[in-house]
Amino acid sequence: MTDLFNSNTTLPEMEDILALYCLHDTEHMIHAAEDIPLTKNDFNQMLGYLKSFVNWLGDASAYRDVKLTIIVAWIFAEKFSKKDLSKVFLKSVAQLPQHHYRFYMDLLASAIVEFNLDTYSENYDDIYGLINIIHKQAGIL
Repeated sequence: MTDLFNSNTTLPEMEDILALYCLHDTEHMIHAAEDIPLTKNDFNQMLGYLKSFVNWLGDASAYRDVKLTIIVAWIFAEKFSKKDLSKVFLKSVAQLPQHHYRFYMDLLASAIVEFNLDTYSENYDDIYGLINIIHKQAGIL
């Protein structure tokens, strides 16, 4: 399998490339780990960019521009590690003020809907439903 990204691919370009895999067929629910041919190299590059973006950015509203990349990174982190990373997520969001928690939940839920990711009949507005979707998307549940 060849890499989706080259060394010069920017984070917004990654978002656009990933979106092509999700928006090509609105009749078909997307199974990210199966439908997006992301390599480990792609994942590592994307993760590095996201970490830099998160550390550099002071305004979380810009996350809307890379919300698909964020959710795909979580899915592939679980796929490649074969681990349930939800405890890390739960620990992180438990410390947030309620309005920040709601922002991140809404961001991830909107990515699921907008990019036609299969919900497996889980409630994407509920934190445990969202976690179950991520697990199922990654193929670990």
